[in-house]
Amino acid sequence: MAANDGRLAAAHLDSGATRYAQTIRVGHHTLTSDEPPALGGGDAGPSPYGLLLASLAACTSITLAMYAAKKEWELGPVHVELGVVPISVES
Repeated sequence: MAANDGRLAAAHLDSGATRYAQTIRVGHHTLTSDEPPALGGGDAGPSPYGLLLASLAACTSITLAMYAAKKEWELGPVHVELGVVPISVES
């Protein structure tokens, strides 16, 4: 994938040697995602839900920092806490 193809970000994923472990490459960074043992995984990294929540929290915090800098506001530490509640969908 070309680094200059107009995309804001790109990710590559390869399934791992274990049941659910995934190797994810974003730029020059490498991450591992997996499921917890209770779901049949090896707990080698955060779950996909964990990664999604982490990215949303990081985006929120970075956006606040950028906005505060633009407005020349002092910004103390930012704490973002997110969670997912599973629901059952009956068909």
